[in-house]
Amino acid sequence: MRGVRRAWPVMLCSLLLVTSLAGCASETESYCDELEAQKDTLADLAVRSGEPGTDVLEETLDVWRDLRDEAPGDIEDEWSTLVFALEGLVDAFEEAGTTPGEYDPASPPEDVSDAEAKKLEAAAAELASRRVKTAGDGLEQHAQDVCKVSLGLSARDG
Repeated sequence: MRGVRRAWPVMLCSLLLVTSLAGCASETESYCDELEAQKDTLADLAVRSGEPGTDVLEETLDVWRDLRDEAPGDIEDEWSTLVFALEGLVDAFEEAGTTPGEYDPASPPEDVSDAEAKKLEAAAAELASRRVKTAGDGLEQHAQDVCKVSLGLSARDG
């Protein structure tokens, strides 16, 4: 009976470890499925973002939020970094009452104040920051290594 008492904590820990690893596997599998489902949408948004007069910020933000919500814990912070930076830019455009298609930093619309223009510039700089780029690179690497999906979030994907 004494041997069973000593073995019980080890068996319990083993059971908890197996259960938590199974949860991680299904969490990662669900995330990979979502990545696969969204990769064409992300590619389309990237192409459309280069078209003059097109605003895809909110659509992109919606997809990034969905991916952040599905992300396993080990990459949730990276998705939050991207989402937070893009939210800042979306908010700055909303507060300025303009859109990326209407806004030219060299010649801002007359109804955009200097303060709003500076906020737009700061939000755009944050989105292009090393911190956000590093998060995108990490997400791209994880997507390729774990999910076998390329998202185009990294400069390496050119």
